Amino acid sequence: MPSSRRSVIVAVLVLVAGLGFAGCGRAQPGVAFYIGDTRYTEKQLDEMVDEIVAAAPGVDAADLRNSAVNALVLRDLGRRVAEEKSVTVPSADYAGTAQRLRLPENAELTRVTAEYTAVAGALVEATGPVPVTDKDVRGIYEVLLEAAGDQQLKPYDEVANILRSDPVLPKVLGVRDLLVAHADKVGVEVNPRYLPLTVALGEVPVPLTDGIGVVVDEL
Repeated sequence: MPSSRRSVIVAVLVLVAGLGFAGCGRAQPGVAFYIGDTRYTEKQLDEMVDEIVAAAPGVDAADLRNSAVNALVLRDLGRRVAEEKSVTVPSADYAGTAQRLRLPENAELTRVTAEYTAVAGALVEATGPVPVTDKDVRGIYEVLLEAAGDQQLKPYDEVANILRSDPVLPKVLGVRDLLVAHADKVGVEVNPRYLPLTVALGEVPVPLTDGIGVVVDEL
């Protein structure tokens, strides 16, 4: 768990299906997800995963696949929000991301991850803060608890105090609200096999609970 001094400028965004989306998705064979009219296929994910597996045998292909979906969804949504709000996004740090993730710099997954990190940071810097609610803190704690597994996590009250003292968290929540609103507006539909989505941008998970529909994949 990060200390109260550590920034949550890059946070984990957990996107889960909202209310009763079953049966509302667009039926297309081999589709991973839609963002508006943009379609991403399982074949595209295969190519991203295979590229990493070839360079780093032994990695978990399932985890890579989920990471690819997460990165693509957040990068594309973030770019749309940045354009809408006239937020300037800096160049992505491909080399630094490759070093941090221990992945090839030119791999598509590395590049997409670097790009969504850049746009997320720009949005946090440009977005106004929103109040941190008890629901927000509880949602963060529950995701941390699940991610901890067998490792011990500090009691809720202690973690809650750390989260509430972080001055950047209200801005991260502001970005969350922008992403949810844009997902609602353009239509984001994800194959159920990839829900809930977990986008690892750091150590603090910020749940997004709305704006994500379910795409029906007819195989």
